[in-house]
Amino acid sequence: TLFVSCGDFLEPKSQSEYSPKDISSLNELILGEAIPAAYHKDRFITGILSLLDDDITCNPYMNPGSGTNFYEDTKFLGVKAVYTWQPQYSRDLLERGFNRYDMYSSYYEYIMGCNAALDYLDKVSGTVEEKNYVKAQALSLRGFYYLQLVNIFGMPYNKDKNALGVPIKTISEFENRPMVRNTVQEVYRQIERELLEAGSIFAELPATKQWERNFRPSLPMTQLILARMYLYMENWDKVAQYSSKVMNDWSFSLLNIESLPPVTSTSGPYYNFKTYESPETIWAFGSTSSDMFLYARHKFISPKQNNTMFKASDDLLNSFSDGDLRKDSYIVKEKVMVNGKNLYRPFGKIALTSANDPSTDNTKFGHAFRVSEAILMYAEAKAVLYKNGNGAAKADAVSALNKLREKRFASAKYAPIPDMDADNLIKFVREERRRELCFE
Repeated sequence: TLFVSCGDFLEPKSQSEYSPKDISSLNELILGEAIPAAYHKDRFITGILSLLDDDITCNPYMNPGSGTNFYEDTKFLGVKAVYTWQPQYSRDLLERGFNRYDMYSSYYEYIMGCNAALDYLDKVSGTVEEKNYVKAQALSLRGFYYLQLVNIFGMPYNKDKNALGVPIKTISEFENRPMVRNTVQEVYRQIERELLEAGSIFAELPATKQWERNFRPSLPMTQLILARMYLYMENWDKVAQYSSKVMNDWSFSLLNIESLPPVTSTSGPYYNFKTYESPETIWAFGSTSSDMFLYARHKFISPKQNNTMFKASDDLLNSFSDGDLRKDSYIVKEKVMVNGKNLYRPFGKIALTSANDPSTDNTKFGHAFRVSEAILMYAEAKAVLYKNGNGAAKADAVSALNKLREKRFASAKYAPIPDMDADNLIKFVREERRRELCFE
């Protein structure tokens, strides 16, 4: 009943028919309409992005056109349009049955939920603390969504911040006019204002409202997004400042992968890193079945094999050195019928079904902010500051990298990183980032 009510509230006609009366209504509105929950299988906010990066490659045993299952052949041709960076990819997906992979609309639907909560904030009853909690959540979420939008549909900030980005809309009222694109810089300024305000509000709330082990936004989540935003802006001092807060002001800790049960077969056990049971998780969100179904679960059927369309790229797999446990803990494997070898599939770190596919359980998350990202952003910022003349920053970067890697290697194979100059240190951090955050 709650979610039906929230949906009705956001309909254009409902603006004059129903208004929330108390702050609890807005708090539930945030939950139902502004947060990408595990059960939101029809709102794809990252669905095709992994198809565009170098950590995934087409299965070499694929041969479109020779299979016996026309439906799967058709699906592959739709996915191929994304994988090969075709400008008309959305049309090709739609024509082949992928009618829900519209990231642009999905983000603005979540933004509409944030806007509605903020618009009605002064019109409902409730304490100042209750209203501030709702406001901080809405602002942090909206900042995150716009950061995603402008980086998916606009130029990178460090490439051309004056290029057109995406339209900024901060009210829920329906307007009878075209939405005009703002520049990348304008969008970033909006994001920065909102995240800083959200962080200030969260900081004034009781500790129990600053971070809870649930899927609501929090202060450390906001700090991580700020660090990520400043990373894109190449404001290295601010990157170090906010990533350090995430690392040091909270109780998040790195999991020692060596302590996990070994993955003895292709059926697991694989550890789920996208859950609040993990000490690394800051914020879990999104659905496994929506954002990974497109490329991870669909299989190509032929007379000789039944294989997934894509696999983890050799380039990614070869980047893991001997003793690095992430290769076999982060990436799911299955047997390939052609040669009997293990095929590393293009996903991992998430809840699986018994068939080694992403779980379709409505309670399982597909994504998470993890403390390891904060450590890597801190290391990169310090490495660049070292290159820019801050000699003391080198030790900070090296210490952060060793702290992470010590928890990722077999103890018998672990060794601190060797001494290197600034350029190689920056390169090493970014390579480490790829290994740690693959498919995220």
